Amino acid sequence: MNRREFIRGTAAASLIGVSSKILWGADAPSNRVRLCFAGVHEKGRGQEPMRWSARMPGVEIAYVCDPDRRAQDWAAAKVNELAGYAPKKATDIRKVLEDRNVDAVFAEVPDHWHAPMAWMTMEAGKHIYCEKPCTFTPSEGDILVAVQRKTGRVFQMGNQRRSSTAYRPAVEALRKGIIGEIKYGRCWYQNNRKPIGPREPAPVPDWLDWEMWQGPAPRAAYQSNVVHYNWHWSFQYGTGEIANSAVHYVDVARWAMGLDMPDRVSALGVSCNGDVGWNWPGLQMLSMTFPGDKMITWDGVSSLPGKKMMDIYGGAMIYGTRGTMYFHPHDYVVLYDEKGEVAKEWHPCDEVKGEPWKPKLDAHHIRNFLNAVRAADPGKVHSPVVDSVRSSLMTHLGNLSVRSGLTLHVDTKSGIPAEKEAMKYWTRDYEPGWSHT
Repeated sequence: MNRREFIRGTAAASLIGVSSKILWGADAPSNRVRLCFAGVHEKGRGQEPMRWSARMPGVEIAYVCDPDRRAQDWAAAKVNELAGYAPKKATDIRKVLEDRNVDAVFAEVPDHWHAPMAWMTMEAGKHIYCEKPCTFTPSEGDILVAVQRKTGRVFQMGNQRRSSTAYRPAVEALRKGIIGEIKYGRCWYQNNRKPIGPREPAPVPDWLDWEMWQGPAPRAAYQSNVVHYNWHWSFQYGTGEIANSAVHYVDVARWAMGLDMPDRVSALGVSCNGDVGWNWPGLQMLSMTFPGDKMITWDGVSSLPGKKMMDIYGGAMIYGTRGTMYFHPHDYVVLYDEKGEVAKEWHPCDEVKGEPWKPKLDAHHIRNFLNAVRAADPGKVHSPVVDSVRSSLMTHLGNLSVRSGLTLHVDTKSGIPAEKEAMKYWTRDYEPGWSHT
């Protein structure tokens, strides 16, 4: 069954007569939101929100879905351990979307799956929590916006700092002029990822449905160093460090500065260590200017050791005419006055010294999504589809600049660059039957 056949078979049943009661299970014996987690490998990102959600009241994890059968088994056992029940296991997300009792999907899958899973889910009458970046190429952004508006489903991207109880009041303080006129957002990410070596032809593991793992991507022979995680560095399935990591901090800077679309984008990228397993740059620098003489930059160091800026792996520093504000990745914010002295700090409302910050930050973002689902109100999410698409686009434009070798002059309404050479990378090829129509 391809995507078109699936949509024809489910659209009528899912969209005709849809109401908030049907969508979030008010007609069922309980008032729970029933979720599917897609992408649940034990060491992947998806297992984290799955574990936090399993502990939440009013939530049922109805399905765990993954083309890796080992991941299905592990995730089902973990939910049973945490919540006292075993979810159904699935390999094909399209089968899950046929179940009218499922209210929402968490798409914790490789990048090439993000947008197609999101639009399939919304067109099946369900809500979607989509990991970042929400698109694989810029062209998919317009599709997501159009589908969300047509279906009215709730969409949230997994840029969880939008729900931070430290970040949100700090952004409000910026809006009120606490550092004067905001001019510059300086973002960075640093890691010391080890070489992965070449991708070599290999037999498909017996625990993997390689056909379903590829999903919307054109078919290719299985190779080593792709499943799991290292797909991030492949042109075929990933979007590189910039869309993996910069999207968090560029989004924070854009949000904090109140900016929409850049008018000029320039990026450079080279290999860190000559690792042939990486198609994308291991060192990358992104610069964007915006109307009103404002600028955002991002420095990405994927695979080098050494001292880190601000002694931490990432963040966003916002510069104004009367001070600076640092958004720390561990969920707090520091205000510096004009002399560089600490003037104020914002910390999470539920911070407890010695407790980890990440589960609580994730939980705030998940609860925000679930509250919007219960209200059947897309406007309640902290990261709506337009903002999610805009921030993802910033990182894609950086990749377009690197691959074309050009500075991009961008239309601030459409986000489309004037440079034809860069537009070769605006869209993607799909496996027949998987593109959006």
